[in-house]
Amino acid sequence: MKVVTQQNTAEIMSEFSSLSDRNKLANDGGSGGGYDSVMEARVKSLEEAVKNLPTKADFAELRADVKTGISDLRAEMHKSSIEIHKWMIGTVIGLFLGFGGLFLAMSNALKQSSPAPAPTTAQTTTQPPIIINVPSAAPLRTPESAPTMQK
Repeated sequence: MKVVTQQNTAEIMSEFSSLSDRNKLANDGGSGGGYDSVMEARVKSLEEAVKNLPTKADFAELRADVKTGISDLRAEMHKSSIEIHKWMIGTVIGLFLGFGGLFLAMSNALKQSSPAPAPTTAQTTTQPPIIINVPSAAPLRTPESAPTMQK
C-alpha cells in the first residue's frame, strides 16, 4: 500500500488511469473485440508449455527403460539368492564335518583315558560278605506287667 504524498500523486494517478483502461478493455463483453496484452502474454506462455509436455512416445520410451531396469534387478537378485544358497550348503557341510571330527576326537580321547581292564586270571577275588546286625526285638508286655491307671 502506498502512502499518498504530493510528490507521488502524479505517479499514482497515472497507475490508476492505466488500471481503469485495462479493466475497460477486459470487461467490454466481447462487443468491441478489445485487445489485452496481458492475456496475449498468458496465452503465449501456455502455448510454449504445451510444446514441452511429454508425448505418448516419451511415455513408451520411459516404460521400456523401467522394464529393462526391473528385469536387470530381478536377474541380480536371482544371482545373489543362488550365491546365498551355495554359502548355506557349504556351511552345513562344514558344520557336519566339524562335528564329526569333534566326535571322533572325543571318542579317541575317552578310550585313552579309561583305565586298563584287569587281567583275567584263574584266581577270582571274592569279597568278604556284608554282615548287617539287627537288634533283637523287645519283649512283649503282658497285661499283668502293664501299668495300671489309678482312680
